[in-house]
Amino acid sequence: MIKGLFSADIAMSFPLARVLHDEVEDSIFRTWEARRKWLNTAFGINVSGDKASQDFDAVIDLRNSVVHGDSQLTDLQLGKVKDLFRLKEQYVRILSAQVNGRMITLPSDVAIRSATVSRDFVLHFDKVLLSKFPALTVRAS
Repeated sequence: MIKGLFSADIAMSFPLARVLHDEVEDSIFRTWEARRKWLNTAFGINVSGDKASQDFDAVIDLRNSVVHGDSQLTDLQLGKVKDLFRLKEQYVRILSAQVNGRMITLPSDVAIRSATVSRDFVLHFDKVLLSKFPALTVRAS
């Protein structure tokens, strides 16, 4: 979707804009935070701070704990002390995952909870996007 927004933007008809975009394109997709920053800065689409986005952040953080920390909090997550309490609280409240020290215990329904949170974020994002760019609506045939 972000690539489509850039492609459709009139600025991309200028060689300088295309060169600058090519220079920074990798950074756009490096993290969810970067994606949201670019969506807000370049297109005025703000999907940060609301409940759907915060809950989705918990899914992303849990995924990072599972993938990069072998189902434990990662060194990077532990290093952000001010965010650590929020992170643990979100794991419990949103995903029913328990945190004991570094170790994370996942409930049997964590996949369903994660899918539900992800779906809610996609629906929220779609609503925000279409309110800003109604021409992107696809009509069912």
